[in-house]
This record gives sequence, C-alpha cells and structure tokens, in this order.
Amino acid sequence: MIVKQLDDILKEYVTPAVKPAGFKKKGSTYQLTASSGDSAFLQFHPRRIDPDNVVFEAQWSMVPEPYWQWLNREYLVADIPAPHPSGVLAGSRILPPDAVVYRPETMKVLPVYWAFNDASRTAIGEVMDLTLRTEIVPNIQRLLVRDNLLQAIRTNPSIRRWGATKAELVLTVDDLSIDEFEELLSRIDLNPFIKGQLMAWAEIRQGRN
Repeated sequence: MIVKQLDDILKEYVTPAVKPAGFKKKGSTYQLTASSGDSAFLQFHPRRIDPDNVVFEAQWSMVPEPYWQWLNREYLVADIPAPHPSGVLAGSRILPPDAVVYRPETMKVLPVYWAFNDASRTAIGEVMDLTLRTEIVPNIQRLLVRDNLLQAIRTNPSIRRWGATKAELVLTVDDLSIDEFEELLSRIDLNPFIKGQLMAWAEIRQGRN
C-alpha cells in the first residue's frame, strides 16, 4: 500500500516537475543522462515507521560515466552495465523544508524525512514540486558539467562519496596525459594494487578515446 501511495504522489507531483529537464522514471527512481554519458538520479525510498503517514526519504546522486566505467572495469572487454545509483560519486539527501519536515510526537527521528497523509497530500506534493523545480533540478543540471561537479566535490565534503583528489582522477581522465594522470595519482595514499589498476584503466580508456 505504502509503495503505491508513494508512487501515486511521485507521478502526480515529481514527474511533472522533473520530466521537462529530461528525467525518466523507473519505479521510484528518476534518471537524467547528459550527452557526456554522465547520469544523475533522484530516488524516493519509503520508510515503514508510521501507520498513519506515508513516510519517505529522497536523495539525489551523480554518477559520472568515467567513474561508473572505473567501478565496472572488469567489463571493459564486454559491455559496461547501465548506470545505477550505486555508482554515486557525489550526492545528498533532499531535505524537506522545516515547515513540512516529518516530526512525529511518539518517536525520535532525524529531520530528514518527508511524510504525508490524506489531509496533507496536496500541500506536501506542492512543496516537493517547488523544491525540485527551483533547487534540485537546477543544481543537478549544473553538476552534470564535470568541472562544476569537481568544484562542488572539492568545496563541499558532505556530498562527496570518494576523496576529492580521487574524484579529480576520474573526472579529468580524458583531459590529462598519462604522465599527468600518474603524477596526480602519486599524490594519493592508495594501495599499490589499486594504483596499478587505475593506471591500467586510464591507459585503456585513453587508447579508446
């Protein structure tokens, strides 16, 4: 029941807000893919913690094509799987505004959840629509430019899912010479085996580009 109720509000309020930007819906996940192959995802996860409300968590994530290829490097001789939010390089929760954040009286929860019931459904849907149109979608469109994403990763540690210099390696691999890539790699404290794999991946990738 909760899954259908969440899906219904996504179709009514989220899809119209993000579809004009090019997002495509699959289940409770929306994906936008840039011409570079980099992908952005919006995900909405139900939380079964309140029988009187549909409680859910929302998040955005960035999956750049080079990072996804690096994560799936064992498939380079075959086909790389389709991008998936599990390959997030940067991301964050989509926090509800204070006026609508879920604050139950009977339990303590972090102020990160959205929630609605029959009485609040329209109001919550409209806030979701506004938040996505005015904040989240413009931010994602900006971060689909790799230079912007790298800058955000450098300056905002809370969104990064890999170290800033390691993120720079995968985001600039197509712009660096092999010598430059190796020099940047030398600045990172990594297992020698992983360093060797990164070098081999960069050489293969640059040989293909």
